[in-house]
Amino acid sequence: MKDRFFIFILVLSNLYCQPSVRYSSKTEMTVDQDNTSPAIFTKLTGFVQTWLHTPYKYGGTSKSGIDCSGLTIQFMKYVYGIKISRQAQHQYDQGEKVLRSRLQPGNLVFFTEHRGQEISHAGIYLGDNKFIHASESEGVIISDLDEEHYSARYAGACRY
Repeated sequence: MKDRFFIFILVLSNLYCQPSVRYSSKTEMTVDQDNTSPAIFTKLTGFVQTWLHTPYKYGGTSKSGIDCSGLTIQFMKYVYGIKISRQAQHQYDQGEKVLRSRLQPGNLVFFTEHRGQEISHAGIYLGDNKFIHASESEGVIISDLDEEHYSARYAGACRY
């Protein structure tokens, strides 16, 4: 599991050390300069180091146990110094919506059990399609948005 974390840190480092490159067709390339500050990057990596592998606890907001919306609350407080709602649905409703193609590290990502239902899960986007979240079965982990489970349940994203 430590190897997975160090790979994540390398991926994040690459995101901030150079602009991201996207290919919109086989012959056309566009470059998007990431506008996330180095200070936010430092806080984001520190947050991941602090919370990764914390056990899951429904309603929890501490290192002894945390749930998904508790993790996003702690993140927003630590990284941005702001307080957000306790429920994932309210967090999603109150944030500025972000298209998946425009996700930036530090944006919150949200999921439902079934399309069209209320938001039931939240995480923090890390870049390179990865997000950190509190899994009921594994505690705080890093997952990929394209994993079948999360891809099928992706509801949207926001930033504050």
